[in-house]
Amino acid sequence: MNEISIQNAVRLHEAGDIMGAAQMYAEILRANPRHFQALYMLAFAHLQTGHYDDAQRLMGDASRLNPQSPDAHYMRGSALQRLGRMQEALACYDRALGLRPGFLDALVERSAALMALRRYENALQSIDLALTLEPGLAGAWNNRGCVLQYLNRRDEALACFEKALALDP
Repeated sequence: MNEISIQNAVRLHEAGDIMGAAQMYAEILRANPRHFQALYMLAFAHLQTGHYDDAQRLMGDASRLNPQSPDAHYMRGSALQRLGRMQEALACYDRALGLRPGFLDALVERSAALMALRRYENALQSIDLALTLEPGLAGAWNNRGCVLQYLNRRDEALACFEKALALDP
């Protein structure tokens, strides 16, 4: 397969035909099993369609092909988190952040994994770093409010929820 094929598959994916794009990615991979972008995008298609086990497995393959891809580590973490495998998800987010320290999505999802693990102080640190980098993240303010609620800091939690609502009613 040539690069035109991956470009066509990505265009199809972006147009909303996830299953059609997934078939094209699989075809590319049959011709070249080490095609990182096709593997990454096929895993992403599985993530989008709720096939989290396939997504995490394929994204793991992609991250082994390109261990310097913070996106692959992050996406594998997202799939693992949806499977309830929080410790593994956390390790993926940490790898992604090691490669891209200001990776906002990884910081926010890392905080959610830490909350699920009941590591509230660590979750708060992760959220606060995300908010330092991008103070307009409504979801992060909401997560911060949840963490503060778990820590019985209710007044601060309420202020965070109000900030989240002001940013995204």
